[in-house]
Parts: sequence; C-alpha cells; structure tokens
Amino acid sequence: MLKEDKKGLSPVIATVLLIALVLVASAIIFLWARSSISEQIQKSIGDNTLSADAACSQIEFTANIIEGATTDIEISNQGNIPIYRFDIQKISGGNTVNEEFDLPVEEGQSISQELTLDLTNVEKIKIYPTILGTVRGQSSNKPYVCLEKGQEINL
Repeated sequence: MLKEDKKGLSPVIATVLLIALVLVASAIIFLWARSSISEQIQKSIGDNTLSADAACSQIEFTANIIEGATTDIEISNQGNIPIYRFDIQKISGGNTVNEEFDLPVEEGQSISQELTLDLTNVEKIKIYPTILGTVRGQSSNKPYVCLEKGQEINL
C-alpha cells in the first residue's frame, strides 16, 4: 500500500489570498472612513466665519404657496443669512422627488415668484434652504442644504 501525500495550500496561493484579503479589508475601511468624515463648509458673514451648521441655525424663513391663475411661492427671509436656493421635496403617496429651485433671497427680503415645478398629484412639499459656503482650505464654493430648517407645506 502506497502512502499518499496530503498537502494543504501552496505557500504562493496562501500568500496571494492573504494579500487579497488585506486589500479588500483596507478598501472597505477607507470607504467607511471617507463617508463618515464630511467636508468642512464655512460661511463668511461680514467679518465672521461660521461653520455651515452654525450658519444654518441662524436661518429664519417662511414659505407659502399661493394658488390662483398661476401657482406662486412666496418666501420671506427673516434671518441674517442669505439663502442661495431652495431644495424642494415633492411627496405624493410613498414617492419623493427632489428638485432644486433657484431663488436667491437676501437677508430681510421677501420674494414672490411663479412656481415652475409640476405639482400634479403632489400631496405636500418640503422646502429646505440652501446656503453657499466655501470649503475649508480651498477657494471653491459649495452649496450646503440646511436640513434642520426645512418647512412642510400641505397642498
């Protein structure tokens, strides 16, 4: 009777598998860390520079939908932060559609403008103010949506 030699994985294959496992684990950790660290967006107001979150906390606005021959939106900015635009969520049933509505409103200003969004079968909308800030360490501007300051309007 012959004795069979039983061998495990060759050292080359084991090394390749080990390196592949380390690369995959590193990629997962990198993607997780990158998503948990957000960019630092700052808003300059006069001589002060605030983080985007602090600037958002100073936003005060009201929004109303006025239906007539046309559907208008009336926005009044009572805060001391200029609003760059508005992000609008249209909610109908279980569906949500996000759209940007370019309507800059300076501090202390009230604006009424025709709403060019299709509101057919929309039950309610949520309006979120967006400020324009600069990314820390860069000279580029980036919009920042103030989610905690959103307002809901039932249609």
